[in-house]
Amino acid sequence: MPRRTKEELKLEFERLSSIFQVIIDFERTETPEQAADLDLVRTKEDMLGWVASGKATLSEITRGTQMAINDFQMGLSDFNEETHYLMSPFERGPDRNKFLAFYRERTGRDFYLDVTDSKQTARSVVRRGNIKTEVEYYVVVELVNDVSQSVLSQTELVQVGDMIVEFEALQ
Repeated sequence: MPRRTKEELKLEFERLSSIFQVIIDFERTETPEQAADLDLVRTKEDMLGWVASGKATLSEITRGTQMAINDFQMGLSDFNEETHYLMSPFERGPDRNKFLAFYRERTGRDFYLDVTDSKQTARSVVRRGNIKTEVEYYVVVELVNDVSQSVLSQTELVQVGDMIVEFEALQ
């Protein structure tokens, strides 16, 4: 991967920190009992201050923010009415559907398309011929449902549609 310029890193950090802020806002709304823990999360301004003072680099804060988003994304869980109430809020992950709706309401965009390079993900899925992860699944489902998308050709949309059916059958 080619090195990014400072300007590119700053833009990427801004993009990621706006996504992460929505995650924090969702967590504050959904788990107020963890508000004190959320108060410990460093703000975008704090992190940019670290860069200005030489305590961190743009690359480090960008990578750290991406990792925090990835951790949250991996913790998203499907709501299961039968077992959800048996777990404490600390045992279960945030409700995926509730978060996705919150994110879309807040930003007007799809979370999975914002956190991934949807074009690259779709190309990888088409080249490989199957969907390997839930993230890939959600990205290609969004692309298939988006009538204005220009990433996939009609033929590729049909192929991806078959892959979606196969992936869902395995779940």
